Amino acid sequence: FDDFPIVLEAWRTCLQDEFDLDNLRRVLDELEQGRIAVREVTTSSPSPFASHMGWKRTNELMYEDDAPLGAPSRLRADLIHEVARSSHLRPRLAPELIERFRRKLQRTWPGYAPRSAAELLDWVVERVAIPWPEWEELLAAIARDHALEGDALLAELGSKVVATRQASGALRFVCARESVPRLAAALGFDPQARAFVPPPFDRALATSAAALAPSRPVEASPDEDPAGDPLVELVGELLRFHGPIRPGALADALGLDSAREGEAIEALAEADRVVVDELTDGAVGPEVCDAENLERLLRIARAEARPAFEALPAASLPLFLAAWQGLASGGAGIDDLRGALDRLFGLAAPASLWETDLLPARLDPYHPAWLDALLAEGELGWFGCGEQRLAFAIADDRALVMPPPAVDEKVPGAAPAPGAGDEAEGDDDGAAAVSTVQVGTPRAEDTAPESDELVLARLFPAGGGRFSFDELLARARIGSAELSRAVWRLVWRGAVSNDGFAAVRRGLESGFKAAEASPGPAAGRRSRRLGFERWKGTRPFAGNWFRLAATEPDGDALDREEDNRARARLVLDRYGVVFRELLERELPCLRWGPLFRTLRLMELSGEVVAGRFFDGVAGLQFASHAAVRTMRDGLAEDRVWWLNAADPASPCGLALGGGPAELPRRLPTSHLVFHGTRVVVVSERRGKALTVHAGPEHPRLPEYLGFLKVMLTRQARPMRAIVVETINGAAAASSPYRALLDAAFHTTRDGSTLRLTRRY
Repeated sequence: FDDFPIVLEAWRTCLQDEFDLDNLRRVLDELEQGRIAVREVTTSSPSPFASHMGWKRTNELMYEDDAPLGAPSRLRADLIHEVARSSHLRPRLAPELIERFRRKLQRTWPGYAPRSAAELLDWVVERVAIPWPEWEELLAAIARDHALEGDALLAELGSKVVATRQASGALRFVCARESVPRLAAALGFDPQARAFVPPPFDRALATSAAALAPSRPVEASPDEDPAGDPLVELVGELLRFHGPIRPGALADALGLDSAREGEAIEALAEADRVVVDELTDGAVGPEVCDAENLERLLRIARAEARPAFEALPAASLPLFLAAWQGLASGGAGIDDLRGALDRLFGLAAPASLWETDLLPARLDPYHPAWLDALLAEGELGWFGCGEQRLAFAIADDRALVMPPPAVDEKVPGAAPAPGAGDEAEGDDDGAAAVSTVQVGTPRAEDTAPESDELVLARLFPAGGGRFSFDELLARARIGSAELSRAVWRLVWRGAVSNDGFAAVRRGLESGFKAAEASPGPAAGRRSRRLGFERWKGTRPFAGNWFRLAATEPDGDALDREEDNRARARLVLDRYGVVFRELLERELPCLRWGPLFRTLRLMELSGEVVAGRFFDGVAGLQFASHAAVRTMRDGLAEDRVWWLNAADPASPCGLALGGGPAELPRRLPTSHLVFHGTRVVVVSERRGKALTVHAGPEHPRLPEYLGFLKVMLTRQARPMRAIVVETINGAAAASSPYRALLDAAFHTTRDGSTLRLTRRY
């Protein structure tokens, strides 16, 4: 709203208070008239008007991290704190980053060097003690940045700074004269017996103790504990000006016994002021680092890992997901099927969609025999995860995505899916009901049905083994229909599976319902045989059934974190980019809530990137580096593909701001066709209602309607016919699109509808 009060006030603040456009106009007029002139000068120090701005900017550059200007970082401080102090969570730091950070801390980075002798003295006082190699590096930085010679600076400083010698005569470190008593108390030496020399640091004799007396009283820092160990405080102070360094480095610089240094570092570590661990990438031994500096390094590494990226419009998200998951990629082989399943591992989808929509949308053509071959290899398996829902995974990784619950409990996230031939329009949200099965002939006094847990123990011994349905029938001593129902209930609870997919295909044909035995016709043998085949088709005879191994609870915190990292990699491999709404489709352990903290940790380690990759998505987004490269390389805008509305790549139900309009509900009976970022066809109720966003003469319209051919010609449960009732809201029989349908299909008119069948 243009006249919204907050908007008006924001403009007034910017244009009048901050930019001061009236005075700017006056100055520009005077410049144009020649009444005032502009001169450019370079000074060694900022003017009084700019001095506070210069220091503020220096401070920003020196301690720059990922915090946005004017606002706190969105990364929780406690998360950084935990990462910095947890070896298993903390990423290794690049040596180049540490070296750049050290040079900025010690003011030897270009532009950071002190500008004058007075500024140098203040810096020496703050550093307390500067090892001789670092002192020489500092003087070289001053000469580089400000063309000031070291001899001239030292002459101006006089005896305000001193250096100490080693027994060999080599200079050890430089300090301010006023810091000598503090160093003496911390290092435990007598100032009168220690050789301190003033500039130019080449005199053979030490100055007297009187000359070393501080020029002004040394006041204790308010943060220092007066009762604390002076050596501990000194070591802690010196570590503030370093990144990770090896233990013993300070002892060498100060002429200190390494054992005493080790005791000081141990005391600092117990106080949580330093971290001791292998911190640098490629380190082969422990290092010590100031804890705040380590947190700062982690923030800088995170900020540098975040790529400069301009967010894509929300309409590009379906195109990216299609490219990432290989829709319309033209794959047609068992290796392509293996790649498609890699992206879909752990996806809980209706069993009826896997071979009719999900896999055919990624492979052209798709042959069920390829899936049978992969399952026969033994590594790939499927498991139930809700009423008539199943997922694929490598056997060892099944516990990551769906730890099997107790069989008499509700399955978290379970949702009923429409059965075979179900035309009902309904959400597949809800939970699977707990059920039991009657085993054997109940006694009059014991009519309680036997629980699924007891059925599982009766059918599948704890020692394992695979059993055909006939063998299970012999063990159960119940009717085949009752056994069939019990087996499927155990399947949907994630307790039992099969080594093939043929049993699922047969179950889909019967709606996973076993027909009760009924007297057959009294005619001849042929009729009895046909009746047997129909009866057998309702029983899961195909393949061998086995009990899925019970998974142990996650171990300690480290094991749980490693499992969550594996889950995060799984969803990133599926989507490339993840955000809250996208993961709400997943199983409970793969959703945003359980994985958000882990994704943050992976971002800190540089494994994933956080940012805004697509507009219209509320909240934070995470992406893999491969996904960022894919988005940077550009998306194929001319790609045409189709998918089911319940496909993991489908935008239906995401409510993206600025995303594709007029999307159908997220139902397995709806389909979409995209051309680039545009929705060109929407099919609802398995083709009964078509919405075509292209004219009847569009040259690619036959390609847009190709998904209807797939529905009629696919090898897994092809539709016998597609009854089209309306096209763009009008009767299909009189639609201008009918000529195109007549050319592509065998069409039959039935009143106002068109019946499409396969053209041979």
